[in-house]
Amino acid sequence: MVDLFEHDDYFRDLEEKRQLSLGRITTAEIETNFARQKFMIAICYEAPECLESLKQLFKGNQSLLTSLLSRTENAFPAAIKKISPYNEGKELHQLLINWSIDWNIHEDWMIENGLIALLSWYHKPELREELYWYNTPERHAHAIIRAIHLKKRMEMDPEFTKSYDPFIHGSKKEYEQLNKAHKGIENKLLAKYGLKLTKVKKDQRHFEWLVYYQLLKMSKEQIAQMLVDKNAEYKNIEPDSIKKAIKATSKLIGIKI
Repeated sequence: MVDLFEHDDYFRDLEEKRQLSLGRITTAEIETNFARQKFMIAICYEAPECLESLKQLFKGNQSLLTSLLSRTENAFPAAIKKISPYNEGKELHQLLINWSIDWNIHEDWMIENGLIALLSWYHKPELREELYWYNTPERHAHAIIRAIHLKKRMEMDPEFTKSYDPFIHGSKKEYEQLNKAHKGIENKLLAKYGLKLTKVKKDQRHFEWLVYYQLLKMSKEQIAQMLVDKNAEYKNIEPDSIKKAIKATSKLIGIKI
């Protein structure tokens, strides 16, 4: 398990990182997972009551978790499908569904993250006083990208450099031709391995606006006024611009608004 908030500097880096990957190469799955993590970070700061209510659910159902885990082969069955064969699992699933409906985040992936939080608190009592999510796409993303870099090194010209070097590339014209050919090879390799170059960037503020709208049930006008009250730089912000950002962000992470 990875505690996203174990090191504050690391957390801040993820919070402020606009691109949805670890580098210039990514996958659609990685982008979605990073975006969802940024949304969950926004919940921690802008709607901690959501996590607090999940904490209360945990406190009232520790015996249910104990009974469930005594029957599962895996001590950390961090997936609804792994607990659903058991009556205790079905009951816990329903409790998480009710929690997600209460906070207007009724999506399977949010329910899965709720389950991971419950299991984390159960197994690590020292975490129970913290209002953090204990799930991150970082490890999965590292593994995918490390594998693709190894494959690319084997298949692409190791002498090629991104910047022009006359000792390697000859004339500038020859370099431009080589560069064009290299990009063609790279694009084919990326497609072969289901990868793409990182292009999607997302401002953390948009995830916060989605939290205000979705969990705190604020209108686009109320959000705009709150932003203006907090910071004069928002004095010209239009409610429709906020709604547009909210719609795009909700589509990116897969949550109905």
